[in-house]
Amino acid sequence: MNHAIAGNLSVPKYAEKMISTTKQKLKEVRQIWPDKPVYLIGWGPGAIVACTVSLTECVSGVIALGFPLLGIAGRRGEPNDPLFRMRVPTLFVIGGKANNNV
Repeated sequence: MNHAIAGNLSVPKYAEKMISTTKQKLKEVRQIWPDKPVYLIGWGPGAIVACTVSLTECVSGVIALGFPLLGIAGRRGEPNDPLFRMRVPTLFVIGGKANNNV
């Protein structure tokens, strides 16, 4: 994405763009390899994108590296957190000395 264009987007609009771009790439991958398992891998905000995409797209699993435990709305994991709806195997990797641990 062109940085000049990205600089004009709000955080929610940029996140929406990242999610839609990931879904489009997933469609492209499926056209080339329709019978292969697909795992989404993301780091930091990309981990949130991978988890979010897995809520609506069929993937084999998610690897979330450095998943942010704090977001704009506060701490993750509250009862209404959409990630509780995830139904695919998910590996969360957060280092013991990571600055995003709470």
